[in-house]
Amino acid sequence: MPKDTDSKKIQEHFISEVKKYFSDELKRPEILNRIGIPNIIPFNKITSLEIKLDIIKSKIKKIKEFLLKEKNIKLIFDDSIEAYYTLVANNVDDSMEARSLILFLETDLVKAISNIIFKNRELIEKKLLESEDDDGLVNLKLKYVSSNDSRGFKEEIF
Repeated sequence: MPKDTDSKKIQEHFISEVKKYFSDELKRPEILNRIGIPNIIPFNKITSLEIKLDIIKSKIKKIKEFLLKEKNIKLIFDDSIEAYYTLVANNVDDSMEARSLILFLETDLVKAISNIIFKNRELIEKKLLESEDDDGLVNLKLKYVSSNDSRGFKEEIF
């Protein structure tokens, strides 16, 4: 129960500071009136590892869906992906919240997948042509590998 009260106080304080900013700092309270105070939504900080992992898994699911729908590439991860989830969740800028998780995935995982697809484009094209008789898909299996001096993904295309 105290958490709800603390959260409510934080939201009230946040809205109060926004009002102060528009009226005292900018001296433009009419802008706030146009935005509308009910439209000000303070977000709680994401501190839970579980929530961060849910966000990561959701974004990776969308990447997999895109590759399947647009490129006929079925992305498969082995169990090592759990270590990658933890790496992402623990190595982000908490001040940027969920956006930081997404940026990390875009600059790390999406870049790695893109490089793998580009590097293996001829093989993938060949497999796609061969697989038209079957399900029309190419399977791209990724294994997350990490050592003291490097980390990345190893691929298997079948």
